[in-house]
Amino acid sequence: MPTTVRLTPEREHRLDELATRWGCNRSEVFGKFLDGSLNLNGSSNEEVVGLIEEVTYRPYAELPIARRYKLVAAWKGLIGTTQHDFARGTILTRDGHPPELIGALYARGAKLVALPD
Repeated sequence: MPTTVRLTPEREHRLDELATRWGCNRSEVFGKFLDGSLNLNGSSNEEVVGLIEEVTYRPYAELPIARRYKLVAAWKGLIGTTQHDFARGTILTRDGHPPELIGALYARGAKLVALPD
């Protein structure tokens, strides 16, 4: 089934670089990313998908209010007098974590994504 993708000139250039590097055409570059996001048994390769989410993360101008947030990158640090160590993929909920903690994590560079209810 045909699919159309709009690319900025920079992304188009990067697509062509990858096609040259991998000896394939533009469509096959997208196929490699999609194939890489799956395990051999067809299940999602969360390591690859998580890494893509982490490296393409764009912070919000202001963290939206949500009931749940996902950390797209591991975060380790001190907030107040408490040491925190969160793995990539950790879900933080307002039921289980004070809003002040979630805000402090974001202010200190935690890569948080608001999840839909």
